[in-house]
Amino acid sequence: MNKLATVIAVSFTALTLTACGGAKTPEDTATAFVKAAYTNDSKAVLDMLYVDENAGDEAQAAIKGKIEQLVGAQTKKAEKACGGFDGAEAVGSEVKDTEATVKVKVSMKKACPFAKTEDIKLVKVKDEWKVNL
Repeated sequence: MNKLATVIAVSFTALTLTACGGAKTPEDTATAFVKAAYTNDSKAVLDMLYVDENAGDEAQAAIKGKIEQLVGAQTKKAEKACGGFDGAEAVGSEVKDTEATVKVKVSMKKACPFAKTEDIKLVKVKDEWKVNL
């Protein structure tokens, strides 16, 4: 019985630690942001975006509407011109305290101007990296 209790306790601890996951790195956030932007996931883009806490409700609604519009347009352009998004990879980063710049290489299914390296600026807010436009 003690062995079963130990196995359950160890399993529960492992699941809890996996679920918490800890803070993502700036590289993780930057590549996830680029992927979301090119795959029409405006909700993920908005979740990763830093918006000043002092911005009012109207400003936040305007930002949300504009981001949804831009993400949709970006996805359509990439699909039409390049066959769609193929991947994003962090190829370099510079981190200073609560600010970071990550170079993300964007790959498309066909050669095109969207296949480039982008500099993504981030800021750390409450132990979470956010994209700072």
